[in-house]
Amino acid sequence: MGKDFLEKLNRLSPAKQKEVEDFLNFLLSNTQQNTDEVSAEIAVQREEAMGRMKGQIWVSDDFNDTPEEFSDYI
Repeated sequence: MGKDFLEKLNRLSPAKQKEVEDFLNFLLSNTQQNTDEVSAEIAVQREEAMGRMKGQIWVSDDFNDTPEEFSDYI
């Protein structure tokens, strides 16, 4: 797309090239704004979720021990 796009862009009048540049700047600023909003929303959701399950989940003391059934394979 790069070379073909640049050739097409160069065929446009300077006024149309300015329109393309303005539109690209709009898209980039809009994309950055949306990215920032989504990132902030995700951060809030993560913070709210932290510690929510505290005390409700446990792991057995022998969790990392190999079951006897697998001792022949180790």
